[in-house]
Amino acid sequence: IEKNGDKIRGCKNDKTNSTLCQNLTAQAFDNGKQYLLNTIDALSNHLKSLESQVQGTEELDDDDAKYNLNNINFLLTELSDLRSKVQSATTKDQLVQYSKDLKNLLKDVKENSALSIEHIRAGRVGEIVVRAEHLQSQLAKVQYKFGQNITNNTELNNLVKDFNAKIDDAKSKYNQALI
Repeated sequence: IEKNGDKIRGCKNDKTNSTLCQNLTAQAFDNGKQYLLNTIDALSNHLKSLESQVQGTEELDDDDAKYNLNNINFLLTELSDLRSKVQSATTKDQLVQYSKDLKNLLKDVKENSALSIEHIRAGRVGEIVVRAEHLQSQLAKVQYKFGQNITNNTELNNLVKDFNAKIDDAKSKYNQALI
C-alpha cells in the first residue's frame, strides 16, 4: 500500500478509470481486507491463550473463572462474526466500518485481558497469604516445642513476632488492594 499510495491517490484524479487504477484499487482493497483478517486472527489467538491461562489456573475461584471465560467467549464470538463480515466485504466503505468495529473490539479485548490477568494475579497473592498463615501456625507449634527446651528463647520470640508482623502487614495490604 505504501509503495503504491501515490499511484492510488493519482487514480482519484484520473477520470478514465484505467486498468492500472482498477488493479491498484483492487490490490489495496485486498491488502486492507487481509490486514483486518490477520488482526482478527491475532486477537483471537491472544484470547484463546488467555482462555487457557484462566482454565489452567487454580488461583481463581469458580465464579471468577466462569466470569472471565464468559467474557472471553463473548469476545471470541464477536471476533468470529466480524471475521465473517470482513471476508464477505465488497466495498471500501464496508472495510472502513469493519475497521472501526475492530478498533472498538480491540479496546474490549485489552480491558478483558487486563481484568483476567489481574484476577489471576490477585488469586496468586491470595494463595501466598493463605500459605503464610499456615506457616504462622506451624511456626507457633515449633516455637512452643523449642521454647520448652530452651531456657532463654527471647531471640526466637523476637523473630516470630517480626515474622507475624510482616504477615499481618501483607494481609492488610492484600485486603486493601482488593477494595
